[in-house]
Amino acid sequence: MKILYVTDNFDENLSYRENYYARELSKKNEVYILTSTNRLYIFDKPKFKEGMYSWKNIKIIRKKPILKLRDTMFSIRGYKKVIENLNPDIIHTFEGIKISTARIGMWAKKKGYIVVYDQENRIEGGRNFLSKMKYFFGKFYEKKIVNCADIIRVVTLGGRNYLLKKYAKISKKIMDSSLGYDPKKFYSSKNMKKTFRKEYNLEKKIVFGVTGKFFPEKKIELIINSFLKLKNKGIILFIKGKFEKNYLDLLKERFGNKKNVFIEDSFMNSNNLNKFYNGVDLMIWTKQTVSFFEALGSKTQILIPYFNATSHIGDKVKKGIIYYGSQKLFDKNENILNDKLMKESLFNGMQKYINQDMSKIKINALAFSWGNICKNLEKEYINLIKNKNLTK
Repeated sequence: MKILYVTDNFDENLSYRENYYARELSKKNEVYILTSTNRLYIFDKPKFKEGMYSWKNIKIIRKKPILKLRDTMFSIRGYKKVIENLNPDIIHTFEGIKISTARIGMWAKKKGYIVVYDQENRIEGGRNFLSKMKYFFGKFYEKKIVNCADIIRVVTLGGRNYLLKKYAKISKKIMDSSLGYDPKKFYSSKNMKKTFRKEYNLEKKIVFGVTGKFFPEKKIELIINSFLKLKNKGIILFIKGKFEKNYLDLLKERFGNKKNVFIEDSFMNSNNLNKFYNGVDLMIWTKQTVSFFEALGSKTQILIPYFNATSHIGDKVKKGIIYYGSQKLFDKNENILNDKLMKESLFNGMQKYINQDMSKIKINALAFSWGNICKNLEKEYINLIKNKNLTK
């Protein structure tokens, strides 16, 4: 089976679902990735070189973008020739809001190819002009791709509900899935925890962690303000990841003198992330991310908002998840880390785990391993090809 994944941006070092789809499916199939020369965020430089090269068992084809506005592009140059030369059995595209991947999927469907469309989030409008333009075109192309795709894969309950509300006729095409993690990269390690704590002089400390790509829209200052209001001053808040420079300068100016707030600008690959997860007692997120599952794979407790994109996690992972309310609550309220939550859900339970082997905590996230998720994905591909052959 020949599979072509189409995505605006692709970085081999990141843990996004397209990376793992490609890696898992390439074990038995011929896999290609068509993507642009751009990095994921506008502050990521330099750009990738144009051309085709091999990564593991996968061929990556990079082409220049067309009509790019910040992190959104309208097309990938030369995609028609690439697809016609490859003649793949499956074309798998991502996110209608990406516009370029939706347009490529629409063209491919007209040419008779099987098109799978992956939807993670709803399309939401922003306040500035570029965000409004992205929202306008995103809505238009989302409608086109969901109507023409052979199946639509959703990775959250929120994604399913959003699509059904807008496009009721597509209900039979929707397939449920999830984001996931790689158990070979994210696992519990007592030595890793000990090394991390010693490196930062954090022995016998309770540490809350925050990590990711940071720019003003992430509103990390709300987490810090919430943390600083806690009565217990013996807890450390450690924020580590790749920052937009101006935002990093702003945070350091505001909070650099706080002894219990660590801010470190560092690129986080899977090795660094696993070490970080093992080193802290609790990870905090305010929005949906694949990192939920990676931290749980490292047997680290997570504090996350409760809404349609996260409700299914607690159904399968019974321990290690603490919900603090809704994502909207975080956007409007700085008190997600409050003393009542610390007393009832976190602090008493954490003390006994400081400098202990975290594998003793009964957190089991294997239901969300990429291996299990991709087995189901491969079955979906095979069924689509069989159905196409039957209708010839």
